[in-house]
Amino acid sequence: MIRIDVCIATYRRPDMLDRLLSSLAKQDTAATFSIVVNVADNDAAGSALSVIDKHRSHLDLNYVVQPKKNISLMRNVTFAMARGEFIAIIDDDEWAAPDWLQQMLTCAQRFNADAVLAETRNIIPPDTSKAILRSGMLNVPLLVTGSTSGFFKATGNCLIRRSAIEGLGMPFDPELGISGGEDNDFFTRLEKLGRKLVWCREARVFTELHSGRNTLRYLIKRKFFRGELNAKVMIRHHPRRMLTQLPLFHAKVFAGIVVLTALGPIFWLVRAVFYKYLAKVAYHLGYLKYFYWRSTHHEYS
Repeated sequence: MIRIDVCIATYRRPDMLDRLLSSLAKQDTAATFSIVVNVADNDAAGSALSVIDKHRSHLDLNYVVQPKKNISLMRNVTFAMARGEFIAIIDDDEWAAPDWLQQMLTCAQRFNADAVLAETRNIIPPDTSKAILRSGMLNVPLLVTGSTSGFFKATGNCLIRRSAIEGLGMPFDPELGISGGEDNDFFTRLEKLGRKLVWCREARVFTELHSGRNTLRYLIKRKFFRGELNAKVMIRHHPRRMLTQLPLFHAKVFAGIVVLTALGPIFWLVRAVFYKYLAKVAYHLGYLKYFYWRSTHHEYS
C-alpha cells in the first residue's frame, strides 16, 4: 500500500493545528494509501504536544521540537521523518477536504507528475471590502488540472514524490528560512532537475483570512513582498532571464503608475480597478527593489 507522509510545521497555533489534524483523520483513503503525519513544533516549550497527544489514537503521528526560528529547518525536519513514496505539505492554519489526498494522489498518477500543487481557498471575512473582492487580489488560479504553468510555487497545498528530491541536497535552503521564498526556491530547483510539476484544481485546502489580512494595506504589502522573493529566486537560478525581464518590469511599473494617475480623479467610481493596478505596481516594485538593493523583509522573524 502507498504511504503518504503529511508534513506540518507549527508554532503556537493549538486550535488551528487541532482543526487540521481532525481534517486529516477524516481523509478518505479508499483503502489505497495510508497516512503518516509528521509535525515539527517551532516552540521550544513544545506547546503543540497536548494537541498531538489528543490525536494519537486515530492518526499515525511523529512529533519533534525544532526550536530554532527558521521555516526551512522546520520543513527539513519533517521531510527527514518521511518514509513514504509521497510527501504532502499543508500549513498549520489550513484544513483539508476529506478527498484532498485522494485527489492529489490521483493527479500525480494520472499525469506521472513528480509534484502536484493546488490552490488554498480563502474563507473571506464578511467585512471584506467589495472593491477588494472585485479587484481579484484574493482570487486563486482557476487552471485546468494537469497544467504545468501559470501558478505560484508554494507549499501550502502540495504533494511530492519522495524519489523526485533525490539529488536535490537539502530540500529547503536555511538561508531563506527567515526571509521566506524557500518553497519557490525548492520547486524551482526541482524543475531544474527536470521534475514535472502539475496543477490539481480538485484538491481542496482551506484557510481563514483573519482580521487585518483582508485589508488593502496588508494585501499590497504581500504583493510587494512576493515580488521581492520572486526576484530573489530568479537571481539565484535564472540571472540571465532576469536581466532580460528588467526592461519589461520597468515598463510595467511606469504603465501602472500612469494608469493609477489617470484613475485617481475617479477613484471612488473605479476603486476595484485602481486596487488591481496598485497590486501589480507593488509586485513589480518589490521585484525591482530586490534586484537593485538585494534586501527583503523577514517573513518568519
